[in-house]
Amino acid sequence: ITFVVGKDGAITMNIANLPNESFFFNYTVELEAKTDRTTTPLTVVNGTVTNNVVTITAIPTTINFTAATVADTSLEGGKTATLDFGTIANYADFTATGVAVTATANVSGEGITATAAIDGNGKVTATVEGLVKGEYTVTVTLSASGCTSVTTAAAKVTVTSDKPVVPTEKAIVVAKGTAYKGIKGVTQLAKAEQYVTFSVTGLTEGQTVTWKSSKPAYVSIDEHGVATLKKAGKATITATISDGSKLTLSVNVNKGSFADPANITLQTKPNNKWVDVPAEGITVVPKKSGQKSVPSRLDSTDDGKIVIQKVEFSDGTIASRAGDNPSPIKVKKTSISDGKTTTLTITANGAQCSVVIKVDSGAKDVYLEDIIAEIEEIVEIEEVEEIEAE
Repeated sequence: ITFVVGKDGAITMNIANLPNESFFFNYTVELEAKTDRTTTPLTVVNGTVTNNVVTITAIPTTINFTAATVADTSLEGGKTATLDFGTIANYADFTATGVAVTATANVSGEGITATAAIDGNGKVTATVEGLVKGEYTVTVTLSASGCTSVTTAAAKVTVTSDKPVVPTEKAIVVAKGTAYKGIKGVTQLAKAEQYVTFSVTGLTEGQTVTWKSSKPAYVSIDEHGVATLKKAGKATITATISDGSKLTLSVNVNKGSFADPANITLQTKPNNKWVDVPAEGITVVPKKSGQKSVPSRLDSTDDGKIVIQKVEFSDGTIASRAGDNPSPIKVKKTSISDGKTTTLTITANGAQCSVVIKVDSGAKDVYLEDIIAEIEEIVEIEEVEEIEAE
């Protein structure tokens, strides 16, 4: 037996060649610091101490698996079933010593998916989902460090039907080229692209489409859905399906090109100058009327078209912002309370820009209109003092 005193004063007692059983052990550790004498309690890793009886839990070297007979399982396509493969008899020893046991499901074909799991009592199960009609087998392999892997007996699974295919909703989409759907629902195109290709999702086999543009002078479209972007303007693209149904899509052709998403930043305007919002966010000082507007805009270094797709707040009760660019961030009257925060996230051209907004009536407001108001108030007070002095 050896004792080790660490730099932090902790004492470790090392006992070599411990047996894998319980045994009685008398111990007393006395420390002397000036006149103080203390008895240090004994703790055992992978074991317990009760009334000086040390019980050691040995690290398992085998996986004692009690296999269960799994009944043949039948399920419909798209449905799931749980297979019970049995229990690991010495699973408590693994949890007590911190050794992980993993379970991996194996299937005989691609007609089902299977996921294996072990619960807190060592019970081994597999959850299967039917995909394609047919007969399959499932096994589970158990593995743990320092132990030989164990594989269960095969369980038979019969899938009685294919998984139902959920029909895709019919819609006109841009299959080739760059397009962004604006916050008002209009699909924005850029003239610099010259061409985009439209298609219809959710068509069944054999269905065909006839294309038409309401403003061929702005955007024309051929029988294959290839559109030529001629000049800036709005148009409606109509797709007539061979079953007689019709779909429409509102588009707007913009001059030039789209801004590169990597070049887009969210800006605000303190001191009458547009600057990128700082990483720590902005602090809004509400007016006495109970509302404060903060200028905001999205800007791009390449001067391309910016399409705002979505405006979200983590707490919509605190602030609001329109989808226009630029547009003020407005703190709502009902939310004026110091310390409240919300995060504004704007999605534009596929990119996301965010800023944290904090409400603080005691902070110094750096927005120009408030600085001007403060200066005017000071000037008025000074003029009154001068008159009184005279």
